[in-house]
Amino acid sequence: LCIFVGGCTLEAIEALCVALRSGKIAMRESITTLLNNHLLQHSEQERDEPRFALFETMREFGLECLTACGEAEQARHAHAAYYQAYVEKARAESRGAYYVYEGQWRNRLHQDYGNVRAALQWLQGRNEHEAVLRLTTILGEFWLQNIYVRDERTFLQQALAAIDENNTSIPLSVKAEATYIAGRFAFWTREAERAIVFLEQSARLFRTLQDRHRLANTLSLLSVLEHCQDNFTRADVLYDEALSLARKSGEKKVIATVLMSQGMLLPFRGELAHAAALCEESLQLARETGDGWTAAISLHYLGWIAYTQGEYTIAHQHSQESVAFLRRLGTPNRTFE
Repeated sequence: LCIFVGGCTLEAIEALCVALRSGKIAMRESITTLLNNHLLQHSEQERDEPRFALFETMREFGLECLTACGEAEQARHAHAAYYQAYVEKARAESRGAYYVYEGQWRNRLHQDYGNVRAALQWLQGRNEHEAVLRLTTILGEFWLQNIYVRDERTFLQQALAAIDENNTSIPLSVKAEATYIAGRFAFWTREAERAIVFLEQSARLFRTLQDRHRLANTLSLLSVLEHCQDNFTRADVLYDEALSLARKSGEKKVIATVLMSQGMLLPFRGELAHAAALCEESLQLARETGDGWTAAISLHYLGWIAYTQGEYTIAHQHSQESVAFLRRLGTPNRTFE
């Protein structure tokens, strides 16, 4: 139990007992004994599994005992393996949600964030760079949606730097996705030059892999960055290729995202009619695919465009619907950051 950071579920305890060849019956009896002796905390939250946590002094004592008997490394390895699988499951079960890691999974990842972070630290300390890259790539969307961007991007950047220095053989797909997420981190923390370096590297790798839909997303974000630096000709070239690739991929969510990203930029260039057309198409596709974030942003800019043209009733309707989407998504820190 002392291996867990910030508590855990019964499922997690059972998984470690299986990995460490302990018995489930003995495990449950031990938990009951610890609870009865007030050495273990038990909490229940609505719709979530019960959670168990050792008091901190007991946890520190337990870690000393694990180290003394030579079982700490084995336990940390089993803990990291469980949370790698846990994060994979979170992503798989979040597919098709209104927003990635929406609702229950987002709450569970928040609760277990100490455990996930400990798993990452363990893997990084053992120089398991590919495992770190895979895990941080999956967690990237969760980090970007919540409060972990500035601190946790260091895991990803350190793993990428170690790979470059040691010429470690890593699958291109893993490195491509990792550099894309690193570029998005830099984008959200307003480090434009760093973001461009990562995204251009990611784009090269996605071209090699012939991955149209991820290349489209990467080029679209590069277009936004170039636009923000007033490099409009370069931005337009990148956008045109991104949209072409997105349409060829047939992925409606990707098409909607690319259209939205350009639609939110064109008003700054006075191209209101063109911007509105892009946002309208993006909104339609976002509704079809249940992409709440893209729908919310498209509605926001449609409301803004309507407002600048004196169509206040329409502007109000669009804005109200945009706010309704954002409240449902529950990501206030990212709202027009």
